Amino acid sequence: PQEHAERRACLQRALRAMHSHLADCPGLLGPHWPLVTAAVSLARRELLWYLWHHRPLPKTEKVYKSVAKHWAPPRGGDASFAELFDAAKGLSDLAAKFDQVAAEYHTSYLKDVHGGLLTEKISACRQTLQSTLKEQKALTLLDSVCERVLRADAADMAAVSLDCRRIVFALLRSLQHPSLDASLKALVLQMHKVCVSAECVGRPGEMLVGAGGLHEARFCPEALGGTIQSLLGENPALVAKIVPIFDSYTSAVCHSTEQEVASVGKEAAMMAKRCLESVCVAACRLVRDLHAETARTDVVSGPPQHGTEQVLCADPGQLWKMMEEPSSIFGGYSRAHDKLCDLCTTLSIVHPIMRVYDTQLHGKTMLTEALRKDFAVFLRDAMWGKAGRTDPIAPSVACDEVDRYVGALAVVEEFAGIDVTDVTEVVLKRMLVDPTSRPLGSRFNMQGGEASQSYETNALAMWYVRQLTRQGVYFSTTQRAFFSKHATLETHTSLKELRSLCQLLGPSGVRTIEHTLVKESAKLVQSFHAFLKINAGSLKAVYDDNATCKDHSALARLANLSQLEDAAQAMIGLGSLTTFRQCLRHALALVLSPSTVPQAFAATIAATPAAVAPEVSAPLHAFAHDCGVSPDGWPVDVALKEAVTADLGPLSLGAVKKGDWQHVIYAMVSLLYAQ
Repeated sequence: PQEHAERRACLQRALRAMHSHLADCPGLLGPHWPLVTAAVSLARRELLWYLWHHRPLPKTEKVYKSVAKHWAPPRGGDASFAELFDAAKGLSDLAAKFDQVAAEYHTSYLKDVHGGLLTEKISACRQTLQSTLKEQKALTLLDSVCERVLRADAADMAAVSLDCRRIVFALLRSLQHPSLDASLKALVLQMHKVCVSAECVGRPGEMLVGAGGLHEARFCPEALGGTIQSLLGENPALVAKIVPIFDSYTSAVCHSTEQEVASVGKEAAMMAKRCLESVCVAACRLVRDLHAETARTDVVSGPPQHGTEQVLCADPGQLWKMMEEPSSIFGGYSRAHDKLCDLCTTLSIVHPIMRVYDTQLHGKTMLTEALRKDFAVFLRDAMWGKAGRTDPIAPSVACDEVDRYVGALAVVEEFAGIDVTDVTEVVLKRMLVDPTSRPLGSRFNMQGGEASQSYETNALAMWYVRQLTRQGVYFSTTQRAFFSKHATLETHTSLKELRSLCQLLGPSGVRTIEHTLVKESAKLVQSFHAFLKINAGSLKAVYDDNATCKDHSALARLANLSQLEDAAQAMIGLGSLTTFRQCLRHALALVLSPSTVPQAFAATIAATPAAVAPEVSAPLHAFAHDCGVSPDGWPVDVALKEAVTADLGPLSLGAVKKGDWQHVIYAMVSLLYAQ
């Protein structure tokens, strides 16, 4: 195995050098065509040897212990297999691209050189051939080949190559070829040259496939699968380079129907697709590795012997120990970075499109989709942790994690040409923006049932609602944050955390959270309205007693009101949600750039004439209100006002006409005296 590994490395370097020279000067492909086919064929034999001998050492019999070191494959054998296959495939593709150059060269060579030399050789040994050949038709065929070589018809060259082989076999079978005289040896050698040139002119593509095709790999699935699995952990870029090996599987189906060939081709295409998907998954894993290595680092001061430089390392002194080791390159970050760069370059430049049977595989497109799936999983874990949707992670921590992940994606953007925005924007919109919340500046959609929990913002908003509407929730006006004994609300509702949340979700994501908050606030108002209806008589008596000042002890009847604690908690929760929404909108205004929405719309609203009809200016004011720049005199919460004053709302015009508005007065009096 060691000798074959060295042979594969040597062949790989030779094929790379040949590819470089022929790519610079394709005209050299004509005279060097036999050398190219021979080199590709030798590489094919070495690749097949690797697949046939890629098996572990038997451990049951003692006889193999003495040959263990010769049996065990050398380190890096899988990499040498992939590199050699890629080099052979690249040289074959280059030869197939310029096969017309070689065909023209050998066509002129057949007419001008081979035809005359073959005629001379036949004339020199004609008498010997007539007396020695057992079949007269062989000599006739030899004369016919000579005439056809002089014509050099491209359509007939494949048949000429086959006839040359038949004549050589007839000569070696009829004569005592070990004792051939010099003239017959020269004739056999010339016939071989004519055969090679004719085959190059007649069927150059089939010649390359026969020399470099690796269709026997179809019968070595365990060896090929083991190689792919080993390379996925070592260097995924090498797996991307051997994906075209599946394209030759249909060549292994001999004397079969079209249906059988199509079945094998589709199976090979599916295997290639799964292999390329595993490569894309490995790329996502490398991005995670870069993110993890970045998360472990921090800025610390270097030791005195290294001057006043500053380095990145979580544990002070560890990086300096690695720097003193000559074999280290700053840990796993550099290795993961190099592997990811190599993989991205392979998928975007070296093999951007891979064709297997009738299927085209676009590595860049598949990598983009894999990164989107991985980023979706990462974003969910960053917001909620590994335990699921129980308690969210602090927004500042989640925002930092996402920023580091996007920073790791910059390597993909640089070397694969994949726009990071194209990856993150689709995922963020798919996971954070509920289309039922409608765009900024338009009214919330208050119809429908519960919000879809498939959006992370809806789940996060419901968590905030559950925590803010529980008992024992307090709001600190000095720290501008909520406190509770049930949950760590301070770490999720402070201005710093809300700014991080707005930076992570964006205006559209915050809009989705506000939509849920407004719907839940409307539910609280409706529950309070139901409380007023149930206790309408008692509240009216309390109101009358307070107005006439006849019986101050009547206030004691407030304790007998039905569902009073639930109603009070609903009003407190409504106040908490309203305050939280104002804090969230204020944080969004601080996060947005000074050159964008808030200042521009503030100036626009200030310049709006007062004579403009309200229905015209309402969308503009609503848009500015959602961005936290409402002008003076505008209602504090437009969306909540629209929700509770709708046609069926508890504060609607119809409810006022019916006299239900008095219940609000009763409630205010009751809560006032309850305090």
